[in-house]
Amino acid sequence: MDGQQRLLSLLYFYDSIWKPTKREFSLKGVDAAFDGRTYKGLRDEDRRRLEDAILHVTVFKQDEPSEDESSIYQVFERLNSGGKKLTPQEIRSAVHHSGGMREVLQDLNKNAEWRSIYGQEDARMRDQELVLRALAFYYDAGDYKSPLVTFLNGFMGRHKNLDKTEVDDMKRAFTVAIHVIYESVGSFAFRPTRVLNAAVFDSVMVGVARRLSKGPVTDSGRFKTAYDELMKSEILRCMWARNCRGRARENANRFGFNRFRRGSIGSCWTYTDKSRVSMSCLSEPAICRMLSSSHIGAGICVFWLVVS
Repeated sequence: MDGQQRLLSLLYFYDSIWKPTKREFSLKGVDAAFDGRTYKGLRDEDRRRLEDAILHVTVFKQDEPSEDESSIYQVFERLNSGGKKLTPQEIRSAVHHSGGMREVLQDLNKNAEWRSIYGQEDARMRDQELVLRALAFYYDAGDYKSPLVTFLNGFMGRHKNLDKTEVDDMKRAFTVAIHVIYESVGSFAFRPTRVLNAAVFDSVMVGVARRLSKGPVTDSGRFKTAYDELMKSEILRCMWARNCRGRARENANRFGFNRFRRGSIGSCWTYTDKSRVSMSCLSEPAICRMLSSSHIGAGICVFWLVVS
């Protein structure tokens, strides 16, 4: 097991071309006998010694849990201490270097409307991570447990192999939602201030995708009004400012969540806002996650009641 940079450097040296710049790859900062030499410029004896050298490889295999690559991710993360520190999404991309989920993220990240909102592609894959977050919360929000990085690792690992139906469904959920948001709000979507906010992105994207799963949004003007109301709401400001965590019951009362009992469902919660009432049948642990450790859930709930 070795870093990608070292392995690619070895490959580029054999090719005599430094691929990122297309320039000739010659050795520098080495013993004087090799300084300035390319692979082809090595003496025959030195080239034979290099080709006969043994490249030691340690193979990490994860047996449990079998549905993801969480242990391999942790190994990458621990070894990622020298040189250029990788972002979490760069590590995921390296761990899942082949597979459907990685390709889905790459394809969706090129979506023209998403690019208009986010801007140029991020060389550190932060934009791809946002796409992953939207998909993960859309499909598995009910199973969310902090920390977020572990939740995203698990989702990407479980979906490393996708069939065509799953790929098409994921692409449809993202592209339809981003289209409606872009058409109604424009390129300034997900920005409560000047900067794109990840919590707002998660909340709005998932809320809209869930709404669209029940049918199209035909009134873009009403959608824009609902979006603007959401951006002004106190609960969303609290959420994206990240000062709501750790006070679940206090926040439930503060923002109008009230527990009641209905038949065999058990404890459910309602949210009342300006005479509009929306009922979410969520267990108490779920609502606690929504208003404490998970700032994401609160936003989804708010947007759902505004636009539904």
